[in-house]
Amino acid sequence: MATSAAAAPIGRQLLAGRSIAICGGGVMGLATAVHLGRQGLGNKVVIIERDASYKYCSALLSAGGVRQQFSLPENILMSKYSSEFLLDYTVCEQQKRLAQEAGDGDDDQREMIAFKPHGYLFLAENTDQEAILKTNNETQRSCGVDWIHMADQQKLTDLYPWLNTEDLVGGTYSHKDQHTKEGYFDPWGFMQCMKREAISQNVLFVEGQVDAVNCSDTGSSSSSDPLLRVESIHLRHGKKDNNDIEEIKGLEALINTTGAWSREFVEQTICLPNAALLSEPQQEAILDLIPIERRKRCIFYIHCPAKQSFSHPMPDETTPLTVDPAGVYFRSEGSSPGHFICGVSPLAHLDHSFSDDESLETVDHDLFEEVIWPTLAHRVPAFNELKVKSAWSGFYDYNYLDQNGIIGYHPNFTNLICAGGFSGHGLQMSPAAGNAVTELLVHGEFRTMDLSAFGFDRLVADEPYLETGIV
Repeated sequence: MATSAAAAPIGRQLLAGRSIAICGGGVMGLATAVHLGRQGLGNKVVIIERDASYKYCSALLSAGGVRQQFSLPENILMSKYSSEFLLDYTVCEQQKRLAQEAGDGDDDQREMIAFKPHGYLFLAENTDQEAILKTNNETQRSCGVDWIHMADQQKLTDLYPWLNTEDLVGGTYSHKDQHTKEGYFDPWGFMQCMKREAISQNVLFVEGQVDAVNCSDTGSSSSSDPLLRVESIHLRHGKKDNNDIEEIKGLEALINTTGAWSREFVEQTICLPNAALLSEPQQEAILDLIPIERRKRCIFYIHCPAKQSFSHPMPDETTPLTVDPAGVYFRSEGSSPGHFICGVSPLAHLDHSFSDDESLETVDHDLFEEVIWPTLAHRVPAFNELKVKSAWSGFYDYNYLDQNGIIGYHPNFTNLICAGGFSGHGLQMSPAAGNAVTELLVHGEFRTMDLSAFGFDRLVADEPYLETGIV
């Protein structure tokens, strides 16, 4: 996605005046760059992405969904903002495509976001789960989200004849509402759209790695609570160790959007290179405020040939992203019948962090055989004859405190902003997060929506802010 940089330095002339450095060129970094560009700051912004091929990019390895079926107002409002942002891009891309087909547009082939408003369906198998969905729905409506509806068992049976409802008491759905802003889309096309806009706003993209971040003591530090300022970064171009290094000086802000690698980025590029300013206990305290680790999630692409007859029909190609009470989810994939993707989070005692990217090369097929397929076959009888066509793994930037995003200035730095830890919701939250980061940088406060609950105060106090709608 990001424009590949040659091995040679890109030149001081291009880096001159780039005082806002975004480290991490995935969806979070791109969304931040777009919003900064819309504020007229594109000439100041440089995005540094370590791998322009995005081999391990979490967004591209995700299910690509966007929903407002959360319990916290902040998550609901962020997703609502992001859906509207996404829909604006979708309309824009459709207009460009129509213009090209009519011969009025340019000739380059535009990637389409391909947003499918097929909605989400959350299921409840007991009254306690139903009560949670009802409470969440009331909160969603108080946030202006009126396209999510409650359904009892009979309503679910009528709406979704492919669904086994015998052990369900109800659920919430948006699939049948023409105004729904829930659904799924192509992450690659979305990233392409954001990259094109950022480039048009003069944002500079560099493929490379931050070798070190140079900091200074602000003079306000104490032995237990240092306060540093990021002054410059050493940029190593490309992927090879022998490539040239350049320095970007006079930084106004450093924005950490490295996702699942957020903690590692701060440790390796900030804490260790500034050991003269930071004792080991101080470094540990800084890292403790970034409770983000890499957790692996597996997605399976399945095909149901529908050659046999079952008690219920097969779901069609407009099937919503359906979440079983057991946590297993599935949705239709593509425009041809019988194709779906599915997944589930591992059991808690099997859900651990990973320290190497290569762990994504393996997929937990036992998870499919032992957990996913039995659940799918029970909930959708037609899935008894499905076959796995392919599978892949991706990382969550998992916030092990409360699985919610972290947006704000790190307390130990005057100009280090972090945006990460969304624990699987980063793709759909990225436009709202990018807007929030921009507001912090430009205005010193959140304006579009109050996201102070996602700041560092809760991390300092070790007080989780919990979301019940985790998938």
